[in-house]
Amino acid sequence: MIELVVILITIFLFGVVFFVALNYKRKNNNNNNNNNNNNNNNNNNNNNNNNNNNNNNNNNNNNNNNNNNNNNNKLDNRLIILEDNHHFYVDIGDNCLLLVSISDKTFEENMSRIDDIKNIVRQLIISLTRRLDIETKNYIVGNKVNYSNQRGDYSLDIYNCDPLMREKKDWGDSNYEYVSDINGWEQLENILTEDGRNYASGTYGLGGTLYVPRTSICIDDIICNGEQRSYLDESILTHEFSHTILELGIREAHPDWYEEFGRITDMYNDIANNKSNGYCPSRYSCDRRELFALASQAWFKLIVRTDINNYITTPEDMRDFSRGTLSLYSFMVRVYGEPSDLCYILPNECKSKCKNR
Repeated sequence: MIELVVILITIFLFGVVFFVALNYKRKNNNNNNNNNNNNNNNNNNNNNNNNNNNNNNNNNNNNNNNNNNNNNNKLDNRLIILEDNHHFYVDIGDNCLLLVSISDKTFEENMSRIDDIKNIVRQLIISLTRRLDIETKNYIVGNKVNYSNQRGDYSLDIYNCDPLMREKKDWGDSNYEYVSDINGWEQLENILTEDGRNYASGTYGLGGTLYVPRTSICIDDIICNGEQRSYLDESILTHEFSHTILELGIREAHPDWYEEFGRITDMYNDIANNKSNGYCPSRYSCDRRELFALASQAWFKLIVRTDINNYITTPEDMRDFSRGTLSLYSFMVRVYGEPSDLCYILPNECKSKCKNR
């Protein structure tokens, strides 16, 4: 009997040991499986991360490649234009290129001076825009558009006007043209300016606006070959391109600045009337657009006239027009930086335009 009990106890103990050992093995297997799963998960995560990173890198590389391709395409297009003597780009910085177009008649009449013309225009535009902020530049060249339906290259168009501003019937065999003969300016045919001149035949150039975001200039203003001396005492290109800077660049990029300059113009009118009773609003400089353009010419010493720009013939004169937070001088500094003399850019035939030459 005792032997039977001993045998049963032995069997029971063996069973307990076997059960404990089995559970221990299962637990180790589960831990190993969990560890393997974790490792697999980690590997999968690493693989996913690596794949995602590689995909992101590939996407970034693809985007960079696309951007490079786009830039290359733009560059290719611009190189095609650069090979055309009738067109060239002026790089004003910050990835902003201004397209300049030379009319066929201008090219025919000035073939021997085309390189000089390009150099003069390029230097003057770069100097006028050197201190402009990037937003203003983008609107000037057409990289950004708010109002106009036209997007892309905004141009400076050079045409072969009659320096005596006669009508076509009086040209004889001359190779002149109206600005309205130039593509994009046709709408000015038979349209008069506010002071009664014909836009097509009676102007030396026109500044850009929201409605027509381009600038035009007569070739005679650039090389001064004409017989009309009254326009040899100011840089019309500086005047007209300043219109573009204010009415297209600043107006779109900084509407608060544009409104501020309107208040500055009102202040100018008031102070000018105090200096000379009834001076404004009938005078040229009393208009916001013309005040900025005339001030720009004086800022760069490219006007010697005193009949239309009373009280602002020099940058120092502009200091007189200050009231409270409004200051004509400070506004010009904000746009252009400190005053400078750009007379060195003009050819000898045009030096009569220079202040204190």
